[in-house]
Order: sequence, then C-alpha cells, then structure tokens
Amino acid sequence: PTTIYFWLADALFFQGEYEKALLTYGKSGGDSLVSPPAWAYAPLGRSNETRRRVVLLESAWAKPRDPATTKPSKLSRADLAWDLARTYASLGDRDQAITWLARSMEHGGYPMDIYLKVHPAFESLRDDPRFRALMKQAGVGM
Repeated sequence: PTTIYFWLADALFFQGEYEKALLTYGKSGGDSLVSPPAWAYAPLGRSNETRRRVVLLESAWAKPRDPATTKPSKLSRADLAWDLARTYASLGDRDQAITWLARSMEHGGYPMDIYLKVHPAFESLRDDPRFRALMKQAGVGM
C-alpha cells in the first residue's frame, strides 16, 4: 500500500493537484525524511518547509547513520540524492538538481536510462548540456 499511495500522489502532483498530492504522499508512510517529500511543498508556495526538509536530507547525506547507535534508514544514498535532485528541480535550482542527479547515479540510483528521459520532475532540465551529459552517461538517447 505504501508504494501505491506514493505513485498515486506523484500522479496527482504532475496533474497539478498539489494539495491532494501532499495529503496522499503523507499516507504513503515510509521514512519521515521523505514522507511527505520536500518537493511536494514547493508548488504550494511553502518554500520554507521545502528548504527545511532540504536541510534534513542534506544532513542525512552528510552524516551516514551508525547502525550501532541509530535506527537504520530504508533510504540509500542514491535515494537521498534522487529526492534532493527532485526537490531542487521543483525549486528551479538547476545547478543543485543536476549535481544531486549525478550523485544519485554515482550511488546506483533509480534506473536512469528510463527516468531521465521521461520523468516530468526533470522537464525543466532537459535543455541543459549538463543534463544531456548525464543522459548520455546513463545510455539515454534524446
């Protein structure tokens, strides 16, 4: 059910139903760092909440968890980087979005050969030569 709510929320998000998407992301459960995800707040004009969550995600990236002292996270470094890339793209920060996409690729994130070409979150990046270089690296043709 968790994954179903997340994909449903993504569908609502990309249809411009941002309030409904935010509520549905919240139902997806999962790690509190990404549920609801930071990018869900940006189109609602809640950039302070988006940026607060960016700080949490970047802190999690910078300080890997010690399994002996903290609860293990389900989030890999690739997942954290992907979420940061989507969030920065939603904020219109192309430089950071591309930087975090590259990091996600370095850590074996999502099947980039599929996502880079079609994922709507990165539509605003597709004309950037750096994004095209990432696509080429992932083996994606334009």
